Amino acid sequence: MILFLDELNRGLVGVLNGMFQIVLDRELGNGPDGKPMRLHPDTQVIAAVNWGNDYTVNEMDPALLSRFYVAEFKPTTQDWILWAKDQGGIDEVIIDFIGQHPNHLRPTKAVEPGKVSPNQRAWSMLDRVLKHNGISLGDHGGNPPELLYPFAMGFVGVEAAASLVDFVKNYASVITAEDILDNWKKVSKKVADLPTEKKLAIIEKVKDNCKSTKWNLNQVANLKGFFDTLTGECKMSLYNGVLASGNTGNLTAFHGLVKDEIMGVINRAQAVAKKGK
Repeated sequence: MILFLDELNRGLVGVLNGMFQIVLDRELGNGPDGKPMRLHPDTQVIAAVNWGNDYTVNEMDPALLSRFYVAEFKPTTQDWILWAKDQGGIDEVIIDFIGQHPNHLRPTKAVEPGKVSPNQRAWSMLDRVLKHNGISLGDHGGNPPELLYPFAMGFVGVEAAASLVDFVKNYASVITAEDILDNWKKVSKKVADLPTEKKLAIIEKVKDNCKSTKWNLNQVANLKGFFDTLTGECKMSLYNGVLASGNTGNLTAFHGLVKDEIMGVINRAQAVAKKGK
């Protein structure tokens, strides 16, 4: 059994004193019989707090803090993207947008008091409102729905909202995993000219596709064409994604085409590391 104390350092003094009693004595107040209400002996007490000048919080009492094992979590953009795909059910356009514009996931500097700014919770709320209004951004490439900007502005702020609208305008030209696997000749020139961050976004889509789809030999050959446009680090990212997918058939076919180049990338990396020593 777990007792989770969320936002512990936002509590008033009386609340914090009660939490101290829970953590130290594993009991709280008095029950109907006049005796303290005790926790079940198997209960684990876990607390979460926010740190930093962006939050209106109290200093943690050292005596209370010392009763916990303290771990600091710094979620990355990729952590959020994985959650958004696997559990959050977030619109794929928003996920692509954050993947290519990670600076809009949450503020990278102090925010003015009262100013609306993006954060992980705000993007999830925006997604829910869009779904509630029957809006799927993937259906609006080149023509953002009128409600997108006012909705987004209220949740993630003016700058992120404007950037999202521009992204949706151009989304019809975004390269999908299916473009790479089924229409490589058609998109190859466009892909070759893309900057690294956009190629990385394509790699993430291919990784997702690999988990659920069995590729035929033509699709694997097309993926090899995409592979050839990548730098060494990106090649390893694509290969490792196929490897981690658990799709043995796709991995076997793809490995057969790229094994020599992958070994070359690994050998060059090892040589550079050895030279650096």
